[in-house]
Amino acid sequence: MPLYDISHGGKPRLIKHAKIEKNDVFTAIKNRVKKATWDRLLKTVHEAVESILQQDPTKLTWTRAGVLFGYNSNQPLKRVNHLWDSIINVVGDGKMCKLGVGCLLQHNISQRPEKWFMIKRETGEWDKEEDKEITISEYWINENAVI
Repeated sequence: MPLYDISHGGKPRLIKHAKIEKNDVFTAIKNRVKKATWDRLLKTVHEAVESILQQDPTKLTWTRAGVLFGYNSNQPLKRVNHLWDSIINVVGDGKMCKLGVGCLLQHNISQRPEKWFMIKRETGEWDKEEDKEITISEYWINENAVI
């Protein structure tokens, strides 16, 4: 349901799942994988998000794609490998692959009933290929926020 981007200060910007579905990387993945693979990708992302919701409710519910799907995640390695391998087969490795995983995560979160927020944060690391600082997106739930 609601996913708000607060990266630029001021009023939070609603991220609609319909807009994510029009993203070139998201569309490429959806159109180029088999239906069963697509369903498995969506299920993998859904189960990963569900796993963080099972954590201690007194703690901040926070995540990012690297936490859920990186090689140090709590997900079984087979699930992590399946997700990355499927996306790499479609869009290649590197930035496009990371964008694909991020799109799938955003798409899932934007359809959930909880009130989610996202912020893009600089990492202090430099992308030599694009000659700019690497940014990551972080997500968390705040049911008490007033928009």
